[in-house]
Amino acid sequence: MRIGHITYPIEKSPAGVGTYTYNLVKHVLAADIQNEYHLLHYQRGDASIYAKNEILYHRYKYLPVMFSDSWYLARHPNHFDIVHRHAPGGFLFKTNSKKVLTVYDLFMYKTYPFNRKLKVFLARFFNKRSILCADAIITISQFSKQEIVKTFNISPDKVQVIYCGPGNVCPLSEDGQQIFQTTYQLPNKYILFVSTIEPRKNLLNLVK
Repeated sequence: MRIGHITYPIEKSPAGVGTYTYNLVKHVLAADIQNEYHLLHYQRGDASIYAKNEILYHRYKYLPVMFSDSWYLARHPNHFDIVHRHAPGGFLFKTNSKKVLTVYDLFMYKTYPFNRKLKVFLARFFNKRSILCADAIITISQFSKQEIVKTFNISPDKVQVIYCGPGNVCPLSEDGQQIFQTTYQLPNKYILFVSTIEPRKNLLNLVK
């Protein structure tokens, strides 16, 4: 099969979605030698996964990136058997490929005082469209699966839970830990918060 992965979240200082995408694609490419993979993005990157299977599509300025990758797929409707988009949204135009979508959570459906109404409205519209047209959905927890099924009234069989795995973690030696604490002037007990700093991440309660 010809399988396309839309991998633009990897570029530009990737946060959680970019890190997830990079590691998933990297390990799939290493594990599967039977299928043919192509990685679609709009800006040439230096990641090693792009060495042999990179496809660059045109990014339309002033439009969300989902318009650009959706238009590329519409212009090449039979190019892939399966396309996996690693972020909600997209699949705006017709394509003959089977569509797989990763949905991490439904935070845009929560009420936060800092949400911008227009942005939330557009996010809900495009997320709903992509979720309903996807042939299969991957999410990262049973809680998110329950929310997706309930919110969009879709079959639980359409949603598969695949937990996020850790990257390569090498425990520090005692000397290494001491150097680390000294370098960053850390006390013996501290909290490591690995995320973007946004109100919805509940950082204030973590500090409290």
